[in-house]
Amino acid sequence: MDRLPAELIHRIAYASSDAKTVVALATTCRSFHAILLGSPYLRNKAAALMGACRCGRLGLYSAAARALRHIDGSPDSAATLIAECISERGPIDPGWLDLVAAAADLFASGPAVSERSFSFLVLEMMSWGIESEVSTIVTAMTPHLVPQTAYNLLLTAASLGSPSGIYATLPLAALPAAGDDAGDERMLVSRKQLEMALRVAAEGSSEEVALVLLDACLLTLSPAECTRVLAAAAGSDMSEVVAILLEDGRADPTYIDSAPLQVAAERGFVEIVDLFLADCRADPAADESASLRWATRRGHVAVVAALIADGACVCD
Repeated sequence: MDRLPAELIHRIAYASSDAKTVVALATTCRSFHAILLGSPYLRNKAAALMGACRCGRLGLYSAAARALRHIDGSPDSAATLIAECISERGPIDPGWLDLVAAAADLFASGPAVSERSFSFLVLEMMSWGIESEVSTIVTAMTPHLVPQTAYNLLLTAASLGSPSGIYATLPLAALPAAGDDAGDERMLVSRKQLEMALRVAAEGSSEEVALVLLDACLLTLSPAECTRVLAAAAGSDMSEVVAILLEDGRADPTYIDSAPLQVAAERGFVEIVDLFLADCRADPAADESASLRWATRRGHVAVVAALIADGACVCD
């Protein structure tokens, strides 16, 4: 049987046997191990990688990790394998962590992994909510990252509201790009890109993520950027972010006829409205009491009462 084409053996084994039988068959001889799981003696790497991926999909993560370490493989193989296993991972499985560690070892070994494969892998992990392992992968790959990939990872973590993704990628903003001297224009993530990630998070992904990013870049935010973040946070009911920016004083709550107040009033965010009214700079009567009109149309009684008490004109 071991003289049959590798692809045929692979197809027969996985089509007719359960996972334990496949692993048992792979341990009978080197050639079967090479075809089904991979080994240092591998002649058909594509078939072995396919076998490792099948092991991952069957939940045999430890077997997949062993295969990965023996595939003689490239980091791209690791990215392919992990991506194949993501949607099937169990809630708690030590074998999965072993598989991630094996992938990280390959990523750390050199820049052979393509940016595309690495980015795809991390983005998939964050989108599936597999966050705790993201740091392992990003840390392993950090010495080989280029600025665009680092920015894409940070921006995706911000848009998905992934706290673990942010904690893993935020340190990249303090690192110079490989081969460059330190300096804001040559950092893996520039100041402007960090501000963009903050604005994206403030638009509604996660207040925890927005607070982490705000803490990282508040001191360098321009008044105009503070105002943009304030408007975004007001429309997303992020009261802590709004409170910090109002206390800081550089954000302008009167922006476009107190538009941030209008948005919060329209959406019924009572706590946000109270913060603006307490600040005294936002005018509830601005734009012919637009805030009151919007709150009335939407039926937000508590907001209407707060606006009237603070001086909004009751129109016919």
